[in-house]
Amino acid sequence: MILQLEGGTLKGEKTFLSIIAELLKLMVSR
Repeated sequence: MILQLEGGTLKGEKTFLSIIAELLKLMVSR
């Protein structure tokens, strides 16, 4: 269960970072 929780956290962080990356791309493209 602990490993599953850690995996979910890592997955969430990666998704969060990917969203930030997309926002940065939009800002740069302006």
